[in-house]
Amino acid sequence: MEVLIDTQTCSNPLNCYLCLERCPEKVFGTQPRTPRQPGALAQDWVIFPVFASQCTGCLECIEFCPRRAITVLPQSNYRKLRALLSLIREILFGKKTAWSWK
Repeated sequence: MEVLIDTQTCSNPLNCYLCLERCPEKVFGTQPRTPRQPGALAQDWVIFPVFASQCTGCLECIEFCPRRAITVLPQSNYRKLRALLSLIREILFGKKTAWSWK
């Protein structure tokens, strides 16, 4: 599954946390939107899909998001094929080569 989050709509995830709590696969994580200054607390946080490949498509996150900031899409065949080709390339050549798919 492909998990998309509208970070403009989900403006204060630390006060909500519903997607993090409700997701049975623990797909989501938080991080500061901008780098933290030494000795200061980070202020501007965002939620992002840390483990999107673990998403089963149960849609719990969408159901409980009060701002409707989350979209879950089935992974396209093109993306699956691209991931498979990248894996085959790494197995065959042991590293990324000059010819890559973007």
